[in-house]
Amino acid sequence: MKKLVLRAVFPLFLILFSAMGMAASLNSYQEDIQRIFLREAASKAQFTKAVQTARLLGYLEFMEPEAFSKFSQCMNKEKNWDMLSAKAREQLLNNCRAQGRMVSSAPGPIFVPGAVSPATSQKQEQEFTSIKRELSDIREMVEKLSQNVKQNQEKMSEALDQISRTPSQMAPPIAPEQAQPLY
Repeated sequence: MKKLVLRAVFPLFLILFSAMGMAASLNSYQEDIQRIFLREAASKAQFTKAVQTARLLGYLEFMEPEAFSKFSQCMNKEKNWDMLSAKAREQLLNNCRAQGRMVSSAPGPIFVPGAVSPATSQKQEQEFTSIKRELSDIREMVEKLSQNVKQNQEKMSEALDQISRTPSQMAPPIAPEQAQPLY
């Protein structure tokens, strides 16, 4: 039983420690890039480079630690960020930015415009048509209901007007002492 527990717990520890290692390397990489940015931002001649470094810092700020390894591999194709021109930095960031993104939700089908199968497209069209029909029916019901409510309000106000006009024509109520027995 203990061996079974150890076999289950050991991989969890490995995953935890590897994630901590990635986070540490992401943090150290981010700190290095921040130092480069501060140096470049202080120099007017390196302003365009500083802009690309700021972009890189923006990507790093919101990057999941698990995605850093792929991003880092892509960025390491060009060995030294510090020596790249602004244009080369821009191209490198554009090429690598997708590597640093992770989908945080449950995996599902990926929608690619123009890549919808005809069956899926037809099913979606049918669902859309059905929803349009239901909305139209609901609109008609709401319209009829509002007309009925308006008619009922008009009838109610007419009845109240009639009642308010004719109280003198109505006989006064008879007191129980004055009432004659019916037998």
